[in-house]
Amino acid sequence: MATVYLHIGTPKTGTTALQTFLPANEKALEQHGICYPDLHFRYRNVGSNRNARFLVARHFDKDGNRAYAKEKQDYETGLDRVQKLAAQYEKIILSDEGIWWDSQNWDTFWSDLKKNLEKRGLDIRIIVYFRRQDLWVQSHWAQKIKEGATYRFEEYLQLPVCTTYPLDYYQYMRKLAEVFGKEALILRVYEKEQYRGEEHSILSDFLDIFGLKMSDGFVMEQQIYNTSFADNYLELRRRMNQYPNLRGIDNIFAYATKDVQNKNILDRLAPHGAYFDRGGAQAFLEEFAESNAALAREFFGREDGRLFYAEVRERPKTAYEAEELVSDLVEICSRVCERLEEREIREEKKKRLRYRDTGPVGNTKHWLKRKLGMEA
Repeated sequence: MATVYLHIGTPKTGTTALQTFLPANEKALEQHGICYPDLHFRYRNVGSNRNARFLVARHFDKDGNRAYAKEKQDYETGLDRVQKLAAQYEKIILSDEGIWWDSQNWDTFWSDLKKNLEKRGLDIRIIVYFRRQDLWVQSHWAQKIKEGATYRFEEYLQLPVCTTYPLDYYQYMRKLAEVFGKEALILRVYEKEQYRGEEHSILSDFLDIFGLKMSDGFVMEQQIYNTSFADNYLELRRRMNQYPNLRGIDNIFAYATKDVQNKNILDRLAPHGAYFDRGGAQAFLEEFAESNAALAREFFGREDGRLFYAEVRERPKTAYEAEELVSDLVEICSRVCERLEEREIREEKKKRLRYRDTGPVGNTKHWLKRKLGMEA
């Protein structure tokens, strides 16, 4: 029986890096009977490498109403495609961190998934990574700013986008265990101190789940995956998001900000992202202390109840100096001008090429080619 390894995040645990790494190493995986398939679904604002998205994808008709029939069609079609792959591969990896949240809106999501996989003769293992909750909310807030939000961190902590997010990991795992059994859960901690594999990275740790190592033919591209804006750049993005045409990640200011941040990244390697007031991170974690301890004991077999090993480091809250903000803004605006200039040069070249092909000289050239039988 083939096994589906469903990786559901959690979000902000290196999911983009994994979803880029796995398809890039398709041949190496196949040599070990593992497949990370492209199931040929494409969804707006969802990376194509999130190949499990079909399980929770939403569709809407032209009037904005949920198109449930289309959603069901994707769900069934996707599972049918996985079933066909099972004839060739023993292990099939599916990944989408959105399942962590979206499955909460479907009361029978997990029991339905189990039933539909069993019907197709497929077993399942669920892979989950846990990030310490204070670090998670800071990263999640930064992601929301990247996507277009304007609220400050203190405001975010009081909003439903934060307060209703399932961060009680123990309760979530209890629910999954009731459906699939504990043996079906593969639980890891998103923390360098706990990564397995020689590289002690999220990639080597994930491969370890399958008894593999980076040296087993895997290649890692040297690039930064899904970098969030940091410190000054994040604050500038938050302020720019107040203007609709500059909101989100698909505009020239966002591209320019990312260009400048990546150019200066070696100068900004000091820890950043301290958005809690002093003592705030520890106070926030207190809400989850009992849950985390229960998870550590019951699911990780740790009698000391310690889920996360890294200490909570109290750093001064990120401050935004006016002079530094202005300096970064000038650099970003300069990059915007450069991008606009580059775009104008490209457009001018295109115009010249079009004129060369369609103007008097171009028409004469095409006429001669036709006469000489060189052009159909």
